[in-house]
Amino acid sequence: MKESKEYDSSCICNRLKKLCRGTILKVLLKDRDITLIFDKIKHNCIKGITTDNMPIYIDCEEIVGFAILSEIQICGTIPPTSTGCEVLAYVTNNSDNTVSVIDTASNMVTETVPVGSSPFGVAVSPNGKRTYVVNRTGSSVSVIDTATNTVVAFIPVGYLPYEVAISPDGTRAYVTNAGNDNVSVIDTATNRVISIVRVGAWPIGIKVTPNGARAYVTNFNSNNVSVIDLATNTVVATIPVGRYPQDIAFTPDGTRAYVVNYGSNTVSVINTATNTVTATIPVGLVPEEIEITPDGTRAYVINGGNSTVSVIRLSTNTVIATIPVNGTALTGSALTPDGTRLYVTDVIGNVVFVINTVTNTVIDTIPVGTSPIGIAIGTVCEPLATEVWVVGKTNFFNAGTFEFFNASATDHITFTVTSSTGSIVVVTVPPQSTVTRTVSFPTALSITSTGNTATGSRWCITLFGRDSSCTH
Repeated sequence: MKESKEYDSSCICNRLKKLCRGTILKVLLKDRDITLIFDKIKHNCIKGITTDNMPIYIDCEEIVGFAILSEIQICGTIPPTSTGCEVLAYVTNNSDNTVSVIDTASNMVTETVPVGSSPFGVAVSPNGKRTYVVNRTGSSVSVIDTATNTVVAFIPVGYLPYEVAISPDGTRAYVTNAGNDNVSVIDTATNRVISIVRVGAWPIGIKVTPNGARAYVTNFNSNNVSVIDLATNTVVATIPVGRYPQDIAFTPDGTRAYVVNYGSNTVSVINTATNTVTATIPVGLVPEEIEITPDGTRAYVINGGNSTVSVIRLSTNTVIATIPVNGTALTGSALTPDGTRLYVTDVIGNVVFVINTVTNTVIDTIPVGTSPIGIAIGTVCEPLATEVWVVGKTNFFNAGTFEFFNASATDHITFTVTSSTGSIVVVTVPPQSTVTRTVSFPTALSITSTGNTATGSRWCITLFGRDSSCTH
């Protein structure tokens, strides 16, 4: 039996020596099967690579048989980049012509970015790649690359611009020009104004509905709200509200809009299906801005006149709490994505207050630049760059068919496949898309993304082995 075993293993090794590097084998062992990519026979052992890119050595004595496979498939998932993301607040310092960048994890200012003249309103794109800053006396918008915190574009807009809102898909920015009574529509791909929409007198606040279909503009001097159809960039409704409407916010389902009336000390509740006011809520003195929690249960109104924040229960449209803030002139506000903290600017105190929305108490005060007014919070992710598959040898495979699925709703993912011939194939996969490419003699696969990679993104490679009849 021993001689027979030695003879069988020797025969198997001799047969394997005739195979070409890169042949895909299913090796039958005494207790299990292993699929591998064959490299060579050395010291009576098979040397190869497993399907998960690990080197493997198998003594021929352990092999009872093998089968040659024509192809093999290797798949993997792309982990979300949540660990590489930060929640950052961008504060416009009106007298400094700068923007303070706050890391909300530490509540520390980490960067100060020079922008245009008298920065006022600010918004972060949905994918976190860009921050748009309205320069009020500069009649422009500064575009900040959040990866480098540098201004990469200046966009001329109308006279005395105030606020900016971004469409949910990030393709458009909308700027209110108070001095011209209009709204500039910006194509964010080209950073150019592509349309101008006439609205009411002295437009200040603007927000886009959650479904991206319409924008609502608060007209400070005409005491109404203009509703813009964003498909046609035309005003389709005008809604009377309180005196000097300043800011607006939507419930997450978009069925209601809440407008703060600076001159009436009230909030008007608008039914967005009928574009009519259905309720009026008394709040504090000189309300400036309003934020609605992500779960749609509460609204926070910043009262600049008496340095308080009114908390509204949206199910009843009643004020359920008033938060005292030891400030001088509260102006701007923004909620963190999880809704647990509210950041409020104090234009005279030169600080940002942090409010815990669970306890409705001020928990921190952050010094920033001079005359902070606007604030916006967004999730900014470090670019992902990782090698997910490498064969470790050249000329292992004749070809590989690569299939990529991008589960993100907003961000592109780029895959790079290198080949032993020296060629590099770059494949960009749009959001919610699958792309397939075939590459000759592939050796490695890497992934890069400058945005969020979403749960469910994946890649698969079907590898085709070399001609098994070649000899060394």
